[in-house]
Order: sequence, then structure tokens, then C-alpha cells
Amino acid sequence: MSTSSVLRPAEPSDAEAISALIGRVWSKHFAWSATEADLADFLSTKLHPARIKDEISDEDIHYIVSQHESGAITGIVQLVRRTTEPGLVAPNPVEIRRLYVDDEYQGKGLARGLMEGAEEWARGQGYGGSWLGVWEKNERAMAFYKKMGYETRGEHMFYVGSSERRDWVMEKAL
Repeated sequence: MSTSSVLRPAEPSDAEAISALIGRVWSKHFAWSATEADLADFLSTKLHPARIKDEISDEDIHYIVSQHESGAITGIVQLVRRTTEPGLVAPNPVEIRRLYVDDEYQGKGLARGLMEGAEEWARGQGYGGSWLGVWEKNERAMAFYKKMGYETRGEHMFYVGSSERRDWVMEKAL
């Protein structure tokens, strides 16, 4: 990870920056896969800053942010306690629900640093594994997760508004 960035837990005051980062990255790379109405709904509900702020305050959700020396949030990873999927084999796994890196910082080790930070946090909390869902058409992310040691365990559906898509469920023992 770049030495000009630090990982830290998110604070409620980060909600707007987190919302903007996820919305910007998601829109650039995946907007083509949803209708305009579904995209608008997704951005205004699931990614609304007030909802992100509530998530940051939720004891079952943990955000880690990468903050550049300039103060900008350059990446995030979100972990969610008490979720599960059929087919998981690691004891007491935690979900990695979101991992986003600003385009300017992709390819510089930031995603790896965020994932390693998430795994370190999870081990410290007593989790024996982590799992995530990755869209079947996001080949770059699937390759990254495989490189990080994740294995496909199944599938589930993910919704953007009313647009349904299939995610591969991947898991890693910690």
C-alpha cells in the first residue's frame, strides 16, 4: 500500500466521502448494467450518506478507510457481522460486503492493503474466515479475490433496484 495513505476505522464524519467514493466507482464501472431508474434508486438509498453514517454507527458493521495524506478517502472495505451463506466452511466467518478503491489509486496495492487490514481486524475479533459476494461479470475482482486466497463456495442474488444479478460467494479461512 502507498506510504502516503493510512488505514483507519471509519468515523461518522466520513459518511459523505464514503458514499461519494462508492457511488463514483460503482457508476463508472457498473452503471451500464442497470437501468437509469435502478441506478438512481441504488445511489439514493443504499449509498445515501445518511445510510452510510448509520452503518458506521452500527455495532454489526465495521468500515476501514484508506486515507491519503491529503485527507481524501481513497478506498474502503466494509465488514458485516452475523451474516452467512449456504456452503461456507470456515468457522465463524465475517462478511466483506464492500471493497472500493478510487480509480486513481487502483493498481497500486491499495485493495490488497485494505483486504489485509480487514483480515487482520477479523482475526483480532475472533473470526475464523471471511466471505464475500462478487458479481459474476466482474472478472477483475474475481481474479483479485482468487489471488488473495478466496475460493468459490456458491452463489446468491444481488439487487440494484429491481435489476437482479448473480454473485459468486467466495470464502477464505483466516
